[in-house]
Amino acid sequence: MLRTLTVADVDALLAWKRGAGYSANSVRIMRAVLRRALRQAEREGLVSRNVAALSAAPRVRGDEGRALSIVQAQRLIAEASATRHEVLLTIMLAFGLRRGEALGLHWSGFDWTAATLKVTHGVKRVQIRDDGCAGRTRLVVGELKTARSRRTLFLTPQLVEVLLRHRARQAEERMAVGEAWQDYGLMFPSEVGTPLDPDNISHVFSRISVRAGLGHWHLHELRHSGRLLDAGSGHRSVRGVGAI
Repeated sequence: MLRTLTVADVDALLAWKRGAGYSANSVRIMRAVLRRALRQAEREGLVSRNVAALSAAPRVRGDEGRALSIVQAQRLIAEASATRHEVLLTIMLAFGLRRGEALGLHWSGFDWTAATLKVTHGVKRVQIRDDGCAGRTRLVVGELKTARSRRTLFLTPQLVEVLLRHRARQAEERMAVGEAWQDYGLMFPSEVGTPLDPDNISHVFSRISVRAGLGHWHLHELRHSGRLLDAGSGHRSVRGVGAI
């Protein structure tokens, strides 16, 4: 089947996704994933050329970035409350964090008395370059490279309370898991303490947004929802999002 795949097939798929309501940015990400997969297939001799690389990437207009309304944000958080990712999405929505930045947040960066949260690390998937591990990847938690990326977030009293409750719940999870817990010091780890895969979180978020009646949204689009925040005197507060 791979050998019969054509550029026209890929173009038709991307056009269908756009027609189904996916944003141009989401379709670009789909194309990038397909391009990487076909590049590996090309290396292994399964295909003669990478037709995804030859396809036309959808253009993203400067004004195309979507932002959630306050009502939509409330519906999203209400739907997420049935999952263990409610607080993660709340923090991402409040500050427009990249998914890797949010997953890399450490408890050591949280000062509840000063109501601050430091962004210092990120989680990403990297390729293992050992000779015998071609195509394999692993998750890494690394310090953010630029001074601009490393920053301090100013929390509202409501967000401080949310994080304190989240820390208490995580302590209960840790006790329940026992020796299987691997302590990375992360705010938003897996059920055994290890880093969460950013791609998996994107899939989870997409399902939550659909269940909330919002249609298909990509996790990256939460970055545009900083319009829900008031900025002033170095502090940020969530306006009108009661669930937050």
